Amino acid sequence: MSKKVLIIGAGGVGNVVAHKCAMLTEYFSEVMLASRNENKCKAIAADERIGKSFLFAGIGYTLANPKLRK
Repeated sequence: MSKKVLIIGAGGVGNVVAHKCAMLTEYFSEVMLASRNENKCKAIAADERIGKSFLFAGIGYTLANPKLRK
């Protein structure tokens, strides 16, 4: 069963959590980043280690796992 996750904060810990979710694509279908700093969210979404697992979906900084989409 795939799940969606909301990561609040795009600092050091938020970055680590996003990377961990990207490693566990069988569990997470979508990752949403929420932060006061838009540039930090975009930097995490632009990271190629995450980009290989999730697609940046734009507004709301949603990262969706293309493998789990139907």
